[in-house]
This record gives sequence, structure tokens and C-alpha cells, in this order.
Amino acid sequence: MKIKNNKVINKRSIEAGIPRPVSPIAQPEAVVGSHYKFNLTPWFITGFTDGEGSFILNVWQDSTRSSGWRIQAVFSIQLHLKDRPNLECIKASFGGIGTIYNIGENKVQYKVVAIKELAVIIAHFDQYPFRTQKFADYLLFKRGVAILQSNRQLGFATPPPSTKYSSNEMKVEEGN
Repeated sequence: MKIKNNKVINKRSIEAGIPRPVSPIAQPEAVVGSHYKFNLTPWFITGFTDGEGSFILNVWQDSTRSSGWRIQAVFSIQLHLKDRPNLECIKASFGGIGTIYNIGENKVQYKVVAIKELAVIIAHFDQYPFRTQKFADYLLFKRGVAILQSNRQLGFATPPPSTKYSSNEMKVEEGN
């Protein structure tokens, strides 16, 4: 290995004509176009989500529902358009679940909303937990997903927001 312009470069890659960055958090798997396709480590995904991710419980009135309410759990990461390959790597690391959307002219968002797919997200963060305040947000989100999942398994319509949860608990994503 050698250092070139403050970057660590793998000598074998230079000999092959393809400079590849060496990283303990992401190992190059293949070069796709002008972008590297990385296999991200689980702890990197947790750390990246800590800074850029959101756990959201949306609650709104919906007259088409028998309960009059709709509750939706959302895991998302929103970045600048130039960082779309990062979201594609994260999506691939989660087994291809979720969808990447263009937001406006210069933003992209990776979003997971299906309860079955959110189980994959929850399993990841249970195994590779946050070590910051985001952990508390995650636990509230996980509890909300569990309630939604149990109600759907029992065949109940989505219940109205419970009065036993404070407004701060329902605003999991507040401040991000």
C-alpha cells in the first residue's frame, strides 16, 4: 500500500490500472461504471444511519379507514443526488428491500415502509445497535412497528393513536 494525495491505495490495484481505496468499513466488490460497488460492513451501515437516517411513525386521519386513522412506519435515508451510489450499496446490503426515489432535482431517498421489509431493518439494528441518542428513537420506532404488526396479524384495522404515548414519543424523527 502507498499513500497518494492523502489516500491509501492498494498497490495491486495500481498495477492493474484501477486505483481502489482500502477501507476497513467497505470492501470493493466490483467497479461499476465510474463508481465502486462496495460491500458495506454492518457497523458502517449503523453509523451512517446514525448520521443520515430517520425512523418515522406517520399518523394521520384517514376517512377511508374503519378506525379513521392511518399509521405508517418509515425507515429512510435522504442524500444529495451525487450520493445515490451510497444508497444503492445500503439497499443491496439489506438484501434489496425498499425503494430509492428521486426527490426534487438534487436529492434521493432510500425508503422502507413494508412491515415485512422493516423486519429486516429491525433485525440489523438489533444486532448492530446504535450507541447514541438515535438508539432511543430506534426503540420507539421498533415498538410502533411491533404494534402495527400485531394488529395486522390479528386482522384489526389500524387503531387510533393511543393516549398513553406522549406527543414526543410519536414524533420519533423530531429534530432530524
